[in-house]
This record gives sequence, C-alpha cells and structure tokens, in this order.
Amino acid sequence: MTNKKIFLDENTENFLRNLKALREKSGFTREQTAQIIGVTVDSLTRYECLHRPPSVKIFTQLAALFRYDISENINYKFYSGKIDYAKIRARIRSSGLTSSDLSKLTNYSEASINSVINKHDSSSIACLVAVLNILENKN
Repeated sequence: MTNKKIFLDENTENFLRNLKALREKSGFTREQTAQIIGVTVDSLTRYECLHRPPSVKIFTQLAALFRYDISENINYKFYSGKIDYAKIRARIRSSGLTSSDLSKLTNYSEASINSVINKHDSSSIACLVAVLNILENKN
C-alpha cells in the first residue's frame, strides 16, 4: 500500500468528519491518539478538521483504531488493489460510453480515463471515482 494522500470520497470524508467524536467516544485524547498512530497532534487536528487528508497508511491506522470497516471504502480498494477493473471495463462497454465520452463527462483527459480502465499505476483515484459516478448515473 502506498503512502499517498487519500482522495476524500464521501465515505472517507464522513469517517474523518466523525473522527473527533469517535476518538472522544473511545476515551482517547488527541495526544494519545496521535502517539498511537505516529503523527503529531497538529496533524491529527488537521485530519479531524478536514484541513488535510491523511496518508493511506495513517487512514488505515485510524480506521483500525476506531473499528471502521474500510473494506467498502474506495480509497482502501484503490490503494490495496481490490478494485475489479474487469468489471468496470465491462460496465463501460455495456454503457456504450467511449473513453472520449467519459473524458468529456468527467473533465479528465482520455489518457487519464484509459489509465483507470487499464489499471495503470499512474491512475488517479479521483478519475476512478468520477468514472464510477458516471456509470452509476447511467444505470
């Protein structure tokens, strides 16, 4: 799993928005939580206030600490390689949309769309989310 900053999809944003409440409910101070996950108190504060997204590594540690199921989280799926790209390609084919169509609908370049479709290491989670949103709205 890479140490890139996560993309704030809806589920990730909701988890981070509730992070302070989860921490307080668990009885942890900000200092204790920061020490457990290996960040500064300032960094934890920025995560709790949505001023800066954590890295995937830190997000995963926070999820584990507060028993948040990340198995359906798009960030977890993207960075752990658990996205079914074959299924996404099949959905695109059945939708009748081309890479050019998706590019126009998402405002991402055709190269970015093809990178997501073909699961290249350089593919963008934001582009993937945009493609998935188009496919959801198409059905």
